[in-house]
Amino acid sequence: MTAAVVLLALAALLPTGVAIATGALIGVLSEGGGHITGGQGRLLTPLLLIAVMLVSLQTAVLALGPVLRRAELRIDGRLRDELLTRVGGADLEQLADDEVQTDIGQFGTGAVFWMNSAVGAGALAHLRQLIGYLALVPSALVLSRYAWWWGVVAILLCLVVRGIDSRGFIGFERVHTAHLPRLAQVRHWRNMLAGPVYAKEVRVFGLADWLLGRHERAHHAYSSALWEARRRLSHRQTALLASTAVACAMLFSAVTRSALTGTLNAGDLAVVLGTIGAALATGDNRSPMLVETALPMAQALTRIQKRLPKPPVDPPPVPAHRSRRPPQVSFHQVGFRFAGADRPVLDGLDLTLRPGEILALVGTNGAGKSTLAKLLAGLCRPSSGHITVDGEPLDDLGRRRWARRVYAVHQDFTRYPLTARDNVLVAAAHADAQAVYSAAEAAGTDTLIHTLPQGWDTRLDSGYSDGVGLSGGQWQRIALTRAVFAARTGAEVLILDEPTANLDIAAELEAFRVVRRAGAGASVLLISHRFATVRLADRIAVLDGGRISESGTHGELMALGGHYARMFRLQASSFTEEAEEADDGQSPGAR
Repeated sequence: MTAAVVLLALAALLPTGVAIATGALIGVLSEGGGHITGGQGRLLTPLLLIAVMLVSLQTAVLALGPVLRRAELRIDGRLRDELLTRVGGADLEQLADDEVQTDIGQFGTGAVFWMNSAVGAGALAHLRQLIGYLALVPSALVLSRYAWWWGVVAILLCLVVRGIDSRGFIGFERVHTAHLPRLAQVRHWRNMLAGPVYAKEVRVFGLADWLLGRHERAHHAYSSALWEARRRLSHRQTALLASTAVACAMLFSAVTRSALTGTLNAGDLAVVLGTIGAALATGDNRSPMLVETALPMAQALTRIQKRLPKPPVDPPPVPAHRSRRPPQVSFHQVGFRFAGADRPVLDGLDLTLRPGEILALVGTNGAGKSTLAKLLAGLCRPSSGHITVDGEPLDDLGRRRWARRVYAVHQDFTRYPLTARDNVLVAAAHADAQAVYSAAEAAGTDTLIHTLPQGWDTRLDSGYSDGVGLSGGQWQRIALTRAVFAARTGAEVLILDEPTANLDIAAELEAFRVVRRAGAGASVLLISHRFATVRLADRIAVLDGGRISESGTHGELMALGGHYARMFRLQASSFTEEAEEADDGQSPGAR
């Protein structure tokens, strides 16, 4: 940063120095009518000063770009790390907050939509502005030597000239920001018309003309608002430019009169004109725009810092092989309510996941099963009650540390556009690739890998020329392999939240047996709607009304004749009816 300050100061002050030295040189020449009087030293001194200052100015200008760029990247890098650290340590409900998401988006875009700028550029632009304003002081002092008001008018002239153009653009972009909802409508209709998501239905239903009409109306409303704003800004800029032209004419008229009356000799005239030119040249009309762009980004980061506390330092990686038994995790009167919801999803829930146990969680849609899974994973915080791990409160243990000991596969698991190897390795990035191959073999996924064009090096994304797209069932096998891999490399608790919804019953049963066999003794929370799989768990818990209403083995719950038994018989009867209907549909010969 020190180098940037020095170079900016040189670039701002040297033009005035060159003007003064040039005036001295012309003054020496004019005294002798073009001949050197008083010795060559009088000529060599200003010449050497001009040469040194011009070389220094050129060097400063050439070095300024890389130095400022490096400083800008360092500032932006630190701020991005600050943002990502806080976002990465935030809970899901914190990230789901609309204001937080707005600020995250604002930090990435700034205020001016077409400028690729960031906080670093804005901070350095502000520094350039300050140095530029300070550089006007010596210029004004030089001009005031000849007439006190020349320096004042020159400073005002520079400030107005610098502000007119940049403020015009800034004002226009503020209007643009105010009309972003209209621009969003324009993009919405354009994406529906030309994007791939709606392409089939647009053509099947013949919606192209209808969508085009909506797009044109939205675009006209948006462009009309911006045109009116541009017209008003143009009138304002014209008035300011006229005022500037009058001030400029007054200053140069006074300089011209002084030169014609002999008040200024040739050297003085050169100093005055050179100083005015140097003062005008030190301005950078991009600096105010960069500052204006960066200001909302900096304000957004400040708000994020207030809303998202900085997480503790990352704990060391979990060892490659677990050396302790899985913990006992207990929910104590846990309640959870989504922001703005009328009713809690969970209310006074008590539940214990025992070490090494496979616990199945069942309930109707919307009962809160996935919410409970997120609480167990530490992704959300209870609204009331608390969760303990071997008797220690989860908050005291540290959610980031707990995240190293638990792994979850949700129904909407991520499909990374990475190689097949990396798609498994993300579950425990500290492990080596050999553990990936071993987990895939244990999970039975190695057969799928062998069918891929480049095996483990195949990118699982058809959007790339060398990529391959997988079916939903194949992706779920990859996701289950991640779970096995995580359990074998340190995860002590596995959460399987409907991970096999795209598999048939036989494939799901086999997948469950694979996880049970290859899970290295990890505790498992299984969420599934298929009771053929659920019944194989060590224990089954029924979630109803925000609490655990029943708990026990399949046989115990069937003997109880409660909610679980009714759900099991209802599902079993539906399969029986489907089988009977299939049999009735066959011909006698086929039977």
